[in-house]
Amino acid sequence: MFPLTDPVFWLLLVTLASLQVADFVTTRIVLDRGGYEQNPVAAFFMKILTVNGFLVVKGVAVTAMGYYIGVNSLWLLAAVIMFYVWIIHHNMKSIN
Repeated sequence: MFPLTDPVFWLLLVTLASLQVADFVTTRIVLDRGGYEQNPVAAFFMKILTVNGFLVVKGVAVTAMGYYIGVNSLWLLAAVIMFYVWIIHHNMKSIN
């Protein structure tokens, strides 16, 4: 089945986009409570673009990347989703 007509492709892509929103929210909460960005590359770009600017650009870029990956491999798109589930889980542990 061509990926663009496959409902699983769209479900995975919407899931990835939703995880980007969750990453934005949980990252903001951690940073607002005195936490810091542990990824030095992300921290660098947060200084240049502001935190919100970076998180929005990153979210759009990751979702676009997910689209490209998903057209080529649903399994790889699922792996990217699991990576972001882990990131959000880590953020949630930092909040508590």
